[in-house]
Formats: sequence, structure tokens, C-alpha cells
Amino acid sequence: MRKSALAAAVVYIGLMAGGSAGAEQWNDPAGRLTFETPPGWQVDPQDNNSASTVVTTFDGSHDCYLFSTPNAGTSTAAPARVRTAGATQLSVDNWTQLANAVNSFFRSGNAQLTSQSVDASGAWPIQRAEFAGAESTVYGIFQARPGFDIAGFCMAYGGGTTVFESLFRSIGHPNDAAWSAVDVPAVPPTP
Repeated sequence: MRKSALAAAVVYIGLMAGGSAGAEQWNDPAGRLTFETPPGWQVDPQDNNSASTVVTTFDGSHDCYLFSTPNAGTSTAAPARVRTAGATQLSVDNWTQLANAVNSFFRSGNAQLTSQSVDASGAWPIQRAEFAGAESTVYGIFQARPGFDIAGFCMAYGGGTTVFESLFRSIGHPNDAAWSAVDVPAVPPTP
């Protein structure tokens, strides 16, 4: 379970907006990440540098680490192109590297990808993965945005894991609505 010092950390909640009953919207002051916290969870932004955002969100039975990092390779790409590329599964090596960055879960750098899939049902594809090598199964997601890679990793300590679904679906970027409204591929005319 999360160390008592971290659990006692000062809670930082960004700008709040409406949402699910008891949930609170968290908006990164740097404009790189948004998500909705499950009811009763705390949010603790880490010592973020000027380029990336790292946030932990947790309760007594769950820990999640969320990241938004710049991606120069997609910074000038059209949103539709990023959406299309975001539906292509990450390699095992890429998933393992992302997961091992969560030192609290994989202290020995021993993340082992056990399954992966892509959910393309929403405006932005969500890549999903499960990992062994930690105290419990770790669930991960990855999403691409123009100029940003967004990832999240969660683990339950005896609590249920269904709460991760609403958190993962709420993760995004502040520009999502604008990006979704532009550059939607047109259907080619029928010859």
C-alpha cells in the first residue's frame, strides 16, 4: 500500500468542473493533461519539469501514475493522422519501457507485458496493456495527441479494478475538443 508519507501529502486539485457524481476534473496548469478523478481519490502532481507532466492519483486501495510528455515527431501532424497512428499497437519494447518508468510499481525494471489491445471506439484510440512483475497486475493505457504522448498506469492493492476504466476513459488533453472538430477525414466521393 502507498507509504503513509505519500498518502498524507498535500492534495492539489487543479481547476474543477462538473462530471460524474463525486468525481472531480483535474486540469494540468501547464495545459498538457486532463482527467477525472474517481470519487474520494487524491491528486498529487509530481515535481514536473517544463516539458512533461507527471501526476499520481490514488486512494487507500489504488495507485495511478499519469504522464503527458512532448512528442516532437507529432507536433505538426494533423489530428486525423495522429488518431490513425494512435490505433497502431505499440511494440512490446515500447510498452515495457513505458511501464518500467513507473519505478514505484517496477522497482527492478522488470515489467512483463502480458496482454495488449487497442480500443478505437472513441475520438482518440486508447491502447491498453496489462503487466506482471509488480506486487499486483498493472494496467496501462497509451494515447497519442498532436505533439504529446499520454500514458497512465494503475495498480490495485486488494481493491477492485473497475474504477480504472472510468479514469482511463477520462484521460485526455485540454485541446481534445478543438482537435476533434478539425481535420476529420472526408469520405471520398463514390465513382
